[in-house]
Amino acid sequence: MTDRTENMSSEDHDDYELNNKQGAYYELPEDEGEDPGKPDNEGNRLKYLKMLFNMLTVPRRGWREIRRSHMTGEEACRGIFYPMTGLASLSNFANLFFDPERTVTQEVINALLTFTSFFFSYFLVFFFGKILLRGKGPEILTSDFGKAFTAYSLSSLALFYTLYTLLPMLEPILVLLPLWTIFAITRGIKVLRIPEPDRTSATVWLSLLIVGLPLAVGYLFDMML
Repeated sequence: MTDRTENMSSEDHDDYELNNKQGAYYELPEDEGEDPGKPDNEGNRLKYLKMLFNMLTVPRRGWREIRRSHMTGEEACRGIFYPMTGLASLSNFANLFFDPERTVTQEVINALLTFTSFFFSYFLVFFFGKILLRGKGPEILTSDFGKAFTAYSLSSLALFYTLYTLLPMLEPILVLLPLWTIFAITRGIKVLRIPEPDRTSATVWLSLLIVGLPLAVGYLFDMML
């Protein structure tokens, strides 16, 4: 076993699994590799944004970095999810420049709809995840990293929404960006450590919940107004 692990790159350490004759399950420690540490509140806020950038550009490495930071779900929400959701909400006011017929009142309503759609979706992912995920899926999803996983995935959607709103001339391209969030989710399932038999179903359900819920919640709120 020593020879095998010595030949592995640091990128593979988090995924190394070994089953002995009794069927026991082993994993390398969670802190294997470089620990980036938790982003602090005193001038290091950009680290949350850097982790989001890494998660989108090199998903597997980015998810590992988020996991090794040992941030809680609340820290992930305060550090990246709420700011990105707020930015997405404020981006609606750009419509006043692109469409003279829009009013400030309309965009205030749109901003509130955007924020509430993402905000409620975060909690609904866990509600439906407990129902739809199998095995240890619900327990893993509601762990600290599971919550950070959800917060960062939704933050990527909020970022894409902001770009979509600010750059309407690129709408045919930007409307496809949520597919990149789905790709990032598929790359992060191993880092989330969903057991192998349940990974495919977990990937499908989490992709549907994380990408679909903001659309569904936004549509429902819009219908009520």
